[in-house]
Amino acid sequence: MKTALGAYVRARREALGYNPQTFAGAIGYHNRNKGARRLQALENRGLEAQDFVDRVLEGLGLDREVARDHYLEDEAQRRADWEVWADEPIRPYMTRREGPIFVRALAVHVVPEDITSRAALERHASEYARQYNVKMRLMVSRREALHISRSGDIEGRYTFSYDNRPMLPGLSIRGRRGSRFLFVDGATDERTNR
Repeated sequence: MKTALGAYVRARREALGYNPQTFAGAIGYHNRNKGARRLQALENRGLEAQDFVDRVLEGLGLDREVARDHYLEDEAQRRADWEVWADEPIRPYMTRREGPIFVRALAVHVVPEDITSRAALERHASEYARQYNVKMRLMVSRREALHISRSGDIEGRYTFSYDNRPMLPGLSIRGRRGSRFLFVDGATDERTNR
Protein backbone atom coordinates (compact mmCIF):
# COMPACT_ATOMS: atom_id res chain seq x y z
CA MET A 1 0.00 0.00 0.00
CA LYS A 2 1.38 3.39 -0.94
CA THR A 3 1.25 5.76 1.99
CA ALA A 4 1.27 9.53 2.31
CA LEU A 5 3.95 9.37 5.00
CA GLY A 6 6.12 7.04 2.91
CA ALA A 7 5.79 9.31 -0.12
CA TYR A 8 6.66 12.37 2.02
CA VAL A 9 9.84 10.71 3.31
CA ARG A 10 10.86 9.26 -0.08
CA ALA A 11 10.34 12.56 -1.93
CA ARG A 12 12.57 14.46 0.51
CA ARG A 13 15.25 11.75 0.55
CA GLU A 14 15.40 11.69 -3.25
CA ALA A 15 15.37 15.52 -3.45
CA LEU A 16 18.45 15.54 -1.22
CA GLY A 17 20.13 12.99 -3.52
CA TYR A 18 20.34 10.12 -1.02
CA ASN A 19 19.86 6.48 -1.88
CA PRO A 20 18.61 4.33 1.02
CA GLN A 21 22.09 3.01 1.95
CA THR A 22 23.80 6.41 2.00
CA PHE A 23 20.97 7.93 4.00
CA ALA A 24 21.15 5.07 6.50
CA GLY A 25 24.84 5.88 6.98
CA ALA A 26 24.01 9.58 7.33
CA ILE A 27 21.67 8.90 10.26
CA GLY A 28 24.25 6.74 12.05
CA TYR A 29 23.77 3.18 10.82
CA HIS A 30 27.01 1.22 10.65
CA ASN A 31 25.12 -1.59 8.96
CA ARG A 32 23.76 0.47 6.08
CA ASN A 33 21.81 -2.40 4.56
CA LYS A 34 19.82 -2.84 7.78
CA GLY A 35 19.10 0.87 7.93
CA ALA A 36 18.14 0.88 4.25
CA ARG A 37 15.71 -2.02 4.78
CA ARG A 38 14.04 -0.16 7.64
CA LEU A 39 13.88 3.04 5.57
CA GLN A 40 12.33 1.18 2.65
CA ALA A 41 9.80 -0.40 5.02
CA LEU A 42 8.88 3.09 6.26
CA GLU A 43 8.62 4.41 2.71
CA ASN A 44 6.54 1.44 1.52
CA ARG A 45 4.23 0.86 4.53
CA GLY A 46 4.34 4.12 6.45
CA LEU A 47 5.04 2.19 9.68
CA GLU A 48 8.24 1.74 11.66
CA ALA A 49 9.44 2.04 15.24
CA GLN A 50 9.10 5.54 16.70
CA ASP A 51 12.83 6.00 17.43
CA PHE A 52 13.71 5.19 13.82
CA VAL A 53 11.05 7.52 12.42
CA ASP A 54 12.35 10.33 14.63
CA ARG A 55 15.87 9.78 13.26
CA VAL A 56 14.59 9.83 9.67
CA LEU A 57 12.52 12.98 10.15
CA GLU A 58 15.43 14.75 11.80
CA GLY A 59 17.94 13.52 9.20
CA LEU A 60 15.77 14.76 6.35
CA GLY A 61 14.76 17.98 8.09
CA LEU A 62 11.08 17.13 7.76
CA ASP A 63 8.31 18.79 9.76
CA ARG A 64 7.01 16.45 12.45
CA GLU A 65 3.49 17.90 12.35
CA VAL A 66 3.21 17.43 8.59
CA ALA A 67 4.51 13.86 9.02
CA ARG A 68 1.96 13.31 11.78
CA ASP A 69 -0.86 14.47 9.50
CA HIS A 70 0.33 12.06 6.80
CA TYR A 71 0.48 9.25 9.35
CA LEU A 72 -3.09 9.95 10.51
CA GLU A 73 -4.28 9.98 6.89
CA ASP A 74 -2.56 6.62 6.31
CA GLU A 75 -3.98 5.19 9.53
CA ALA A 76 -7.51 6.17 8.47
CA GLN A 77 -6.96 4.35 5.16
CA ARG A 78 -5.54 1.25 6.91
CA ARG A 79 -8.59 1.23 9.20
CA ALA A 80 -11.02 1.54 6.25
CA ASP A 81 -9.17 -1.23 4.36
CA TRP A 82 -9.29 -3.48 7.45
CA GLU A 83 -13.03 -2.94 7.86
CA VAL A 84 -13.66 -3.99 4.24
CA TRP A 85 -11.38 -7.03 4.65
CA ALA A 86 -12.97 -8.02 7.98
CA ASP A 87 -16.47 -7.94 6.49
CA GLU A 88 -15.61 -10.40 3.72
CA PRO A 89 -17.16 -13.79 4.45
CA ILE A 90 -14.80 -16.64 5.30
CA ARG A 91 -15.21 -20.36 5.64
CA PRO A 92 -14.99 -21.02 9.40
CA TYR A 93 -11.85 -22.83 10.58
CA MET A 94 -10.24 -24.03 13.78
CA THR A 95 -6.64 -23.66 14.88
CA ARG A 96 -4.56 -25.38 17.52
CA ARG A 97 -0.93 -25.32 18.55
CA GLU A 98 1.04 -28.53 18.06
CA GLY A 99 4.51 -29.76 18.87
CA PRO A 100 7.12 -29.04 21.52
CA ILE A 101 7.04 -25.54 22.98
CA PHE A 102 10.21 -24.44 21.17
CA VAL A 103 8.92 -25.37 17.68
CA ARG A 104 5.17 -24.96 17.95
CA ALA A 105 3.28 -25.15 14.71
CA LEU A 106 -0.19 -23.88 14.02
CA ALA A 107 -2.50 -26.64 12.77
CA VAL A 108 -5.56 -25.52 10.84
CA HIS A 109 -8.74 -27.57 10.45
CA VAL A 110 -11.28 -26.20 7.97
CA VAL A 111 -14.86 -26.80 9.00
CA PRO A 112 -16.78 -29.01 6.53
CA GLU A 113 -18.96 -27.09 4.09
CA ASP A 114 -22.17 -28.86 5.13
CA ILE A 115 -21.98 -27.26 8.59
CA THR A 116 -23.79 -23.99 8.11
CA SER A 117 -25.69 -23.08 11.29
CA ARG A 118 -24.03 -21.43 14.25
CA ALA A 119 -25.15 -24.17 16.63
CA ALA A 120 -23.80 -26.92 14.35
CA LEU A 121 -20.50 -25.03 14.00
CA GLU A 122 -20.04 -24.76 17.76
CA ARG A 123 -21.05 -28.40 18.24
CA HIS A 124 -18.53 -29.55 15.60
CA ALA A 125 -15.71 -27.56 17.20
CA SER A 126 -16.56 -28.83 20.69
CA GLU A 127 -16.68 -32.45 19.54
CA TYR A 128 -13.36 -32.07 17.71
CA ALA A 129 -11.64 -30.58 20.78
CA ARG A 130 -13.04 -33.31 23.01
CA GLN A 131 -12.17 -36.13 20.58
CA TYR A 132 -8.55 -35.04 20.12
CA ASN A 133 -8.14 -33.60 23.65
CA VAL A 134 -6.88 -30.25 22.36
CA LYS A 135 -7.60 -26.59 22.99
CA MET A 136 -8.98 -24.91 19.90
CA ARG A 137 -9.70 -21.49 18.53
CA LEU A 138 -12.72 -21.44 16.24
CA MET A 139 -12.62 -18.52 13.81
CA VAL A 140 -16.28 -17.89 13.03
CA SER A 141 -15.45 -14.80 10.97
CA ARG A 142 -12.63 -12.29 10.81
CA ARG A 143 -14.41 -10.44 13.59
CA GLU A 144 -15.27 -13.30 15.94
CA ALA A 145 -13.52 -16.28 17.53
CA LEU A 146 -14.37 -18.83 20.18
CA HIS A 147 -11.83 -20.49 22.48
CA ILE A 148 -12.71 -24.10 23.21
CA SER A 149 -11.25 -26.18 26.04
CA ARG A 150 -9.96 -29.75 25.80
CA SER A 151 -13.27 -30.88 27.27
CA GLY A 152 -15.19 -29.11 24.48
CA ASP A 153 -16.50 -26.24 26.59
CA ILE A 154 -16.50 -22.73 25.18
CA GLU A 155 -14.03 -20.83 27.37
CA GLY A 156 -14.40 -17.45 25.72
CA ARG A 157 -16.01 -15.50 22.94
CA TYR A 158 -13.92 -12.79 21.36
CA THR A 159 -14.82 -10.04 18.95
CA PHE A 160 -12.23 -8.15 16.96
CA SER A 161 -11.98 -4.67 15.57
CA TYR A 162 -9.18 -2.73 13.93
CA ASP A 163 -7.95 -1.65 17.36
CA ASN A 164 -8.32 -5.16 18.79
CA ARG A 165 -7.13 -7.52 16.07
CA PRO A 166 -6.36 -11.18 16.73
CA MET A 167 -2.72 -12.11 17.00
CA LEU A 168 -1.62 -13.79 13.83
CA PRO A 169 1.07 -16.47 13.88
CA GLY A 170 4.51 -14.93 13.79
CA LEU A 171 7.72 -14.33 15.64
CA SER A 172 8.58 -11.67 18.11
CA ILE A 173 12.21 -10.68 17.84
CA ARG A 174 13.77 -8.97 20.84
CA GLY A 175 10.44 -7.62 22.02
CA ARG A 176 9.75 -5.61 18.86
CA ARG A 177 6.39 -7.18 17.99
CA GLY A 178 3.86 -4.47 17.53
CA SER A 179 6.41 -1.67 17.21
CA ARG A 180 5.00 0.85 14.89
CA PHE A 181 5.05 4.50 14.17
CA LEU A 182 2.79 6.26 16.65
CA PHE A 183 2.45 9.99 16.92
CA VAL A 184 1.38 11.08 20.35
CA ASP A 185 -0.20 14.43 21.06
CA GLY A 186 2.07 16.46 23.26
CA ALA A 187 5.79 16.13 23.71
CA THR A 188 6.02 12.73 25.35
CA ASP A 189 4.96 9.21 24.48
CA GLU A 190 4.29 7.74 27.92
CA ARG A 191 5.28 4.25 26.78
CA THR A 192 8.77 5.28 25.68
CA ASN A 193 9.34 8.59 27.51
CA ARG A 194 9.96 10.34 24.19
